[in-house]
Amino acid sequence: MLVKIVLLLLPLAYETAIVPSRPLGFIYGAQNSNVMPVEFDVYMGPLCPDSKAVFPTLVKLAGHYGPDKLTFRMHLFPLPYHKHAFLVAMGTHAVNKMTNGSMTFIWTQDVYSHLDIFKTLTKDQAISKMVELAKSMGLSAAEFKQLVTNSRIKHECRVERKHGFSRGIKATPTFMINDVVVADDDQANRSEADWIKIIDPILNQINKLKMFCKIILCLLPVAFAQVPIPHRPLGFVYGWGNASAPVDLDVFIDNLCPDSAETFPTIQKVADYYGPKQLRLRIHLFPLPYHHNSFLIAMGTHAVDQLTKTNMTYTWIQQIYNNIVKFSDVTLTQAQVVMKMTELAKSMGMLETEFMKLATDEMVNEDCRIAWKYACSRGVTGTPTFMVNDVVVAADPAWTVAEWNKVVDPLLKKSLGVSRTSDCTGKKRCEYLPGKIECCKPGEACIPNVGCRC
Repeated sequence: MLVKIVLLLLPLAYETAIVPSRPLGFIYGAQNSNVMPVEFDVYMGPLCPDSKAVFPTLVKLAGHYGPDKLTFRMHLFPLPYHKHAFLVAMGTHAVNKMTNGSMTFIWTQDVYSHLDIFKTLTKDQAISKMVELAKSMGLSAAEFKQLVTNSRIKHECRVERKHGFSRGIKATPTFMINDVVVADDDQANRSEADWIKIIDPILNQINKLKMFCKIILCLLPVAFAQVPIPHRPLGFVYGWGNASAPVDLDVFIDNLCPDSAETFPTIQKVADYYGPKQLRLRIHLFPLPYHHNSFLIAMGTHAVDQLTKTNMTYTWIQQIYNNIVKFSDVTLTQAQVVMKMTELAKSMGMLETEFMKLATDEMVNEDCRIAWKYACSRGVTGTPTFMVNDVVVAADPAWTVAEWNKVVDPLLKKSLGVSRTSDCTGKKRCEYLPGKIECCKPGEACIPNVGCRC
């Protein structure tokens, strides 16, 4: 356990959030910059039923106080298990850009009123439906369609999503008042009057001491959306990986992510190289909302894992990667994706009826959601993400087994030798990650994944 304890004390470097091109979120109404109102940030799922339920109340609340007292800012956080949520988020950004924010909240309400319809559509149909909604609001259909498929808009949505992750968001809606999460056990049923009871005391304190509200709120217990306790340890262990192995390699992948597909064969070779007693490889599924059909494939992976008692899980994942183009087809309906997965499962010797039942099972869906929320709680924002003994490693998907050896071997106390170059004359050369070198000063040690440290 010594290696794990030491690594947990080292500085961590999660995927760096991108600096956005503008302040994130959509503000309701015009703001007066000369006052300091209460800041009310809400993270909403573009196609989330709970977000839909609270939205009218939040708009009324913003109207009740007005912009001089309350800044209501909506952030979009598309969830991967809400079909087309990321696409609708792009549509919201497009409307915001076209109308300078004047019709963003009208658009959002319009989308929520058609929430059930979006679930039944293909990607192209969803775009057509959004174009139809935009046109009904008096917007140019051609301009909207161009923006909703624009790479810059897509980039902005990704940046906003990563911002949500960086704030610890993993469910919608999530409420923040003055940057502090407000615990909400009954989100959909909190009335305007209930919110007023929370906000009025803060406004009263602002009149006495402008920063007092933030100080008080920072001292309150904070409760983020909780990750349910899973009924089994999360992740899929490779082979006969031993829980007492000195090195744990956890990899967060997306079943339809090209970078995940690139690294998948290599990490298995790494596990084979060291064997289950020295290294335990565990895969976690983290479906990304902009990889179409990814959440459905994750459900299929869970189904295979249950049906084969983990014996064919890794084989299944590789087969999915072998057919990544077919399963990424945005024209497929949900039923068609399930059918194609069923055909693949049958070719691997599984019973069609059993697979189809599990691949559409509510409990399997819940398992996938729990796994996804767990990854969010670990700060995962993209795939693949690598962790060695619970510490994020800035590995590249293209790393070879030899490059992984340079990370793992020191942890197993295998001497790699110390080389000296003209660049590190008189000092110890520290290659703490493949291709990343520092020159250690006297008294400093070369620490894998970190570099030279005392």
